[in-house]
Amino acid sequence: MSERDILLRTIEYDFWANKLVSNTIISSGCAEKALSLFGHILYAQRIWYGRLTSSDISYIEVFPQENISVLQQWMPKIYTLWKQFLAEITKVELDKIIEYKNSVGTKYTATTSDILNHVFLHSAYHRGQIALVLRNENIVPPITDFMAFTRI
Repeated sequence: MSERDILLRTIEYDFWANKLVSNTIISSGCAEKALSLFGHILYAQRIWYGRLTSSDISYIEVFPQENISVLQQWMPKIYTLWKQFLAEITKVELDKIIEYKNSVGTKYTATTSDILNHVFLHSAYHRGQIALVLRNENIVPPITDFMAFTRI
């Protein structure tokens, strides 16, 4: 399996896991903290997409205060952007060094490949935080492990 194929499979997994989390947030009416973390997952993905494509991200908040219906509208749009981006990416582009600024303006560089790995690991990390928030409210979190995704 090529690196592009792995990344395409990873975006499918990520979208699947985010849908499960979104559905749990809706059905449970859980805490603001879970909603805030979920918004951060989606908006951070959009920010990183913007950094990789040199598109305007100045209007995107790192921790948005959105309701779940707005986030659910963003989710498939972000997924589609990533899927199209990954479907066309080449090995040369994966190795390309990207210059970017973080949310406080500090400049960094990273390869496209490292950024993509960060995007998906970042999402999994925050889904784990959401699971903890849900458990603390006596809500059973969805199982969002990659291996659960491979079984569907």
